Amino acid sequence: MRSIAIDQKIRVFVSSKCGETEYNAIRSTIKKSIEKTGLASVYLFEDDSASTTTVKSRYLSRLNESDVCIFLIDNFDNTLPEGVVTEHQEAKKKKKKSLYFFCNDPNKKITEIQEELYGPNKPMYCTFSNKKDFEKNCLTSLINDIISIYRKYCAQELLNSDTTDETGKITQITTSSFKKKLLEGFDETVSFIITTIYSKYKINIQKSCRFDEQCKGFLEVLLGIKEINHQCC
Repeated sequence: MRSIAIDQKIRVFVSSKCGETEYNAIRSTIKKSIEKTGLASVYLFEDDSASTTTVKSRYLSRLNESDVCIFLIDNFDNTLPEGVVTEHQEAKKKKKKSLYFFCNDPNKKITEIQEELYGPNKPMYCTFSNKKDFEKNCLTSLINDIISIYRKYCAQELLNSDTTDETGKITQITTSSFKKKLLEGFDETVSFIITTIYSKYKINIQKSCRFDEQCKGFLEVLLGIKEINHQCC
């Protein structure tokens, strides 16, 4: 089958134990299977080049550049690797889309991360008893998730997490939600930003000024909505 050239691929970050022969083989297999689709590029720490930055800043930078994270975690040891814990916390902090896979020994306690993810408002995760199941399920789960998100987008069912509370109820969006002291009197600009991101919402303009109109005009030019010679400023 002829491969399809895709300009903007999904960037995937894989987090798991590193330096172990078994895990290195699993990570490599997952990378090859995902990249074979042509839809995504996968970052593995062990494939990275030398850098003047620290190891921690390097892999966190790569995580922040990613679109989705894949976590491969087992409960075989008494403690989780420091790197995996740090990456999980960073992904949560930056609200990264993340897929979690756990391989559990039934005779041992589940990990703190799995306990943290338990609940109806947390991401759905998969559990296995064999590490080989990581390889079998990562690609399938990633593709299914992409298709699910796309179908929800087409059905206009997607809601940004910033517009909902923990129960999934939509919270009201107003300029006051975005406003700080420096944004007072810039309702035109704030409204433009909000409605550009959330097209279905309309904002009431209360305070504005000439400079506010100019800022909005500059953003319209910057985003290609108006030409630079248009009388928007």
